[in-house]
Amino acid sequence: MRFQDSFVLSWGTVRRPTIRIAEAMPEDRYDFRITPEARSFKELLLHIVSAEQGFLDGALEGRWEFDRGLTPDKFPTKESIINLLRTSFERSSSRIKAIDDNTLVKVIETPFRRRAQIKAILWAMRDHENNHNGYLSAYLRANGIKPPMSIDLHNH
Repeated sequence: MRFQDSFVLSWGTVRRPTIRIAEAMPEDRYDFRITPEARSFKELLLHIVSAEQGFLDGALEGRWEFDRGLTPDKFPTKESIINLLRTSFERSSSRIKAIDDNTLVKVIETPFRRRAQIKAILWAMRDHENNHNGYLSAYLRANGIKPPMSIDLHNH
């Protein structure tokens, strides 16, 4: 199996739990903040997609922009955010599957004070989302909601 296909399967084991977490939170709690200075639940979900797009555009096009204008006023409902999580994953998965093998191992400059292979940047993108799933689960628990299963072995 090509790395690109294997990576998308692996990333899916993170995105599906993200979507289940988003589905578990009642819509009237999407503006909940675990602390006053923290992102709201809704903002954290939008941040995940914004970072996904920033990582991919940075790795593939050299455009390291993580603020994508994905603001709560543009995605005002729970349904719109869940749809964004799904469509962004599909679009980004297609981009990843289209990366040729030579590009994957190309070493590029990043804004993280180090150079890295493009495939390492993809892993960082996946890990970033997985990390935020832990935060999102804490938001659910703070609202008395048991988080859904975070382990997803679908397609493996």
